Amino acid sequence: MRQETDSEAQKMAEAMEASIREREQLRQQEEQSRPELTNLSEERLRKRFAGSPVLEQLSALVPGPVLFCDSRPLFHVAKCQLVALLRLEERCCKWWPEPGTMQYFKRFAGRRVYQLAVHGCQAIYHHAPSPVQYL
Repeated sequence: MRQETDSEAQKMAEAMEASIREREQLRQQEEQSRPELTNLSEERLRKRFAGSPVLEQLSALVPGPVLFCDSRPLFHVAKCQLVALLRLEERCCKWWPEPGTMQYFKRFAGRRVYQLAVHGCQAIYHHAPSPVQYL
């Protein structure tokens, strides 16, 4: 009896491990088939993050060609950081759908836009932590 139970447990463990490996392979295939968000055009990113208070407030001050620039050095300084921040905002609003989450990002965006207007880009990148560290 004990041998049967041990055998069944071993079979179950092997099946679960195989299932986990299959799921991980599917997830990797899905990720590879999806375009990296930083490779998307300005138009597609605006559609993807429509309704974002961060994007709305930054767009009011910074022209789209600067925010979504695909050329270096702006690509890493602006677009990559913006996409990372928008992803963080999106995830937080999904995980915590309370109104306070959106209010936080509205205030956050307001502070960053104010810093940008008063002090320029250096204020944003020297005083604000990179959103990438939270992803």
